Amino acid sequence: MNIIIFQFFNNLIYKNKFFDEVAVFLAKDFGYLLLVIALLFFLFHKKNEKGFWENWQYKAVELVCVFGTILFAWGLSFIIKNITQIPRPFDGLSGVHQLVSEIGFSFPSGHTTLFSALAVVIYLFNKKLGILFMFGAILIGLSRIIVGVHYPIDILGGVILGGLTAWIIASFLRKKLRKA
Repeated sequence: MNIIIFQFFNNLIYKNKFFDEVAVFLAKDFGYLLLVIALLFFLFHKKNEKGFWENWQYKAVELVCVFGTILFAWGLSFIIKNITQIPRPFDGLSGVHQLVSEIGFSFPSGHTTLFSALAVVIYLFNKKLGILFMFGAILIGLSRIIVGVHYPIDILGGVILGGLTAWIIASFLRKKLRKA
């Protein structure tokens, strides 16, 4: 089933140049845009009514917690990749249409893990924006299937790993931040 779903999405490329370019943008560069938006959100969302310095100290701690959480989730995905050592679709299947070059192993998707973790962390602060970020994480994951570098199970694994890791760590850190 994993391979059938992969082939369905991967066979969407090379039919329309614009679609291919959008898929590559989503797979490679869209994540940077999400990170900038997340950084701006955490720098400028109104959190407390304290003085200027206290507010920026709080935001600095908040940023360390947020980006520490997503980096921890990404690091876990890297460890799991090296334990499972599942080859990428273009290494394990013939006839894969590959628009993006990648190295390393496939499961779980590090991109999807990172952006799912980011979406969950943002959701804990702002539900509407968090839902938009989860949609962005799913677009990134789906595009990475389309461009030929991940199987669907890699994306599902990344969503679960990133989401659970972020939920556990960020929930714990938010409690600590509230006490601070």
